[in-house]
Amino acid sequence: MTEESPLQNSSFERGQWLAKKASCTACHTGKDGLEFGGGYEIQSPVGLFRTPNISSSKEYGIGTWSFEDFDQAVRKGISPQGQHYFPAFPYQHFAKLSTEDVKALYDYILSRPAIEKKNSPHRFDKALLDNSFGLKMWRNVSFREFSNPVKNFLLGTKDFDQSYPQYKEVRRLNLTKEEEGLFQRGAYLTEAVFHCSMCHTPRRYDPLLKKVATAPLVNFWMGGSRGAPNITPSEKYGLGKWTKDDYVNFFKTGIRPDGRKMTSSGMDIVIEETKDLSKKDLDSLIFYLRKLPPVDRYDKEDFK
Repeated sequence: MTEESPLQNSSFERGQWLAKKASCTACHTGKDGLEFGGGYEIQSPVGLFRTPNISSSKEYGIGTWSFEDFDQAVRKGISPQGQHYFPAFPYQHFAKLSTEDVKALYDYILSRPAIEKKNSPHRFDKALLDNSFGLKMWRNVSFREFSNPVKNFLLGTKDFDQSYPQYKEVRRLNLTKEEEGLFQRGAYLTEAVFHCSMCHTPRRYDPLLKKVATAPLVNFWMGGSRGAPNITPSEKYGLGKWTKDDYVNFFKTGIRPDGRKMTSSGMDIVIEETKDLSKKDLDSLIFYLRKLPPVDRYDKEDFK
């Protein structure tokens, strides 16, 4: 485990690091092992998603995209043709990425070999989802460029600016200058790069589409959802009894303090991404998680 973060290195190294840590490589590489060639399958409550080819292929991938096209796709969820992406692609979270990091990611992906492979279609059990109207409706309810509950929560800006009054206590943490740096870096890694809250924060359910989750419930931030555990510092329901060493060991091995190994395939990917983090990044990630407001209950009825 190195001391410094690769984000301080060259654009190529930074892009390579981001591609792995933000799950771009894992999610856009299918069983055939062709990096960025797409075809990875994601089971969801509304059907099966198959990730697209994002290699440098000009015919099947993003080889003809400008940086502006890529940036709009990554941080706004809109394709160069103006189509809305499915929220299985975590653009809500990537909206927090810096322009510099998005550019490094773009340059890195386009430097990799083109994969000449067609995209496979999704398969849904909700017909309304499989059209532009359904996607636009979801986006209007859950994500707007200037009103994104994910983007506006605990980003860790220098003045700790937040949109939700129930988390004003974070402004009163009385952090030292060094701790402020850890908190800000940890917030960026957790919310933007690793997009942890995508799985660990419950969401409101759309009354029309029933199964489809919309905006996250910020008063239950990281409080657990759909089998993903509460990872706030709650001593009864979360990780409040974990020591820093417990966190370090988990992020490096996937083994909990009680000796059990986590079972989620999604977390298998995450551990592959966290096990070689620099000391600075791992310390920041853990510091941020331990400073989250605890969610002291886990009642699924509260999440509806």
